[in-house]
Amino acid sequence: KAAASPIFLVNLIDSPGHVDFSSEVSSAVRFSDGCLVLVDVLEGVCTQTQTVLRQAWAENVKPCLVLNKMDRLVLEAKMSPLEAFVHLQQIVENVNAITASMLTGDALDGQIEHDDESRDAQYWEFSPDKGNVIFASAVDSWAFGIPQFAKLYSQKLGVKEAPLMKALWGHFYFQPKTGRVATKPTAKNSKPMFVQLILDNIWAVYNALIVENNQERMLKITSSLGLKVPHRELNHPDWRTRLQSIFNRWLPVPQAVLGMVVRQLPSPVEAQRSRLEKFWTAFPAASNKNKQNKNKSDDGDAADDQELARLGQLLANPHEQKQDEQEQEQEQEEQ
Repeated sequence: KAAASPIFLVNLIDSPGHVDFSSEVSSAVRFSDGCLVLVDVLEGVCTQTQTVLRQAWAENVKPCLVLNKMDRLVLEAKMSPLEAFVHLQQIVENVNAITASMLTGDALDGQIEHDDESRDAQYWEFSPDKGNVIFASAVDSWAFGIPQFAKLYSQKLGVKEAPLMKALWGHFYFQPKTGRVATKPTAKNSKPMFVQLILDNIWAVYNALIVENNQERMLKITSSLGLKVPHRELNHPDWRTRLQSIFNRWLPVPQAVLGMVVRQLPSPVEAQRSRLEKFWTAFPAASNKNKQNKNKSDDGDAADDQELARLGQLLANPHEQKQDEQEQEQEQEEQ
C-alpha cells in the first residue's frame, strides 16, 4: 500500500496591507512563524511592500512571495505572455533589491553573526525556481508555482524534475524537435519556457472565454487539460463564474499557496528557536547558552516552562502585566 500523505495544520492570520493598519501587521508578524507577502503585479513594489518586508526582517520571520492579480495583466494592461514574463521578472528583482539592502545594512552595522542562517542572502532571496514565489489571481480562483508545472512536464517530457525547475524560470528555450533545452533562442519566434509552457496556456483560457467568447475552443482547451467541467458551469451567463470553474479545477489556490507554506516556511518549533531571544528579554544572549537552551529536552526545568507560559499570556494580553502591578501595589498598601 502507498504511504498516506502527511497532514499539516496551518493557521492563517490575514492582516490588512494598507499603511493605516501597520500596527495590525506588526502584531500578526510577531505571532507568526512565517509570512506571505502579497504584491499587486500591475502596481508592482510599493512603499508598503518595503515596510512589510522590513517588519518580517526585524522579527526574523521567513517570507514567501505571492504575485497576485495576474488577471489584470491580461484584462487591463493587455500584455502579451512574453511582456508579462518580463514584467514579472522585474518585480522579483525589485523585491530582492529590498532584501539585499536590508542584509547589507545589518552587515555594515555588525548585527549579523557568521553562523546566523536566517540572515543569509540565499535565505532571503526570492526566485520562482526555488519554490518561494507563486503567481495568483485570487478573484479568478487560481494560483501556481514552478514546482507544480515542473512535476507535470517532467512526466510528459521525460525530464528530471530538478533541472526542469530551473529551466522554467529565466531565459531557457525548449526545442520540441530535439527535446532539448537551450540557453539562447533558436528561432525568431522562440519563447522562454515559462511563457511557452505556462503563460501561453493561461492566456489562451482568457482569450477563448472573454476576448473571443469561443465556446468550441474552450471545450478543446478543457479537454486538452484533462478537466471535467459540468456544462451548466461552462454555459453560465457570468464569464467570471466560468473562469473560476475552469481555473478552480486546473490551478486550485489552496494547493499552490498551502503547498508553498508547507515546503518553504519553518514549523513553529524551528521558527521560535531563532526568534525567542527577540521578544523574551530573559533569554540568554550568549550563543553557547542559546544552543544549550535549544537542545534542552522536554523534561527541562519546570520554572522555565512556567516562564514560557507566562510569556504567552503577556503577549496575548499586554494589559495583564499592568493589572498585576496594580494588585501588588494595593497589597503592599494594605500591609
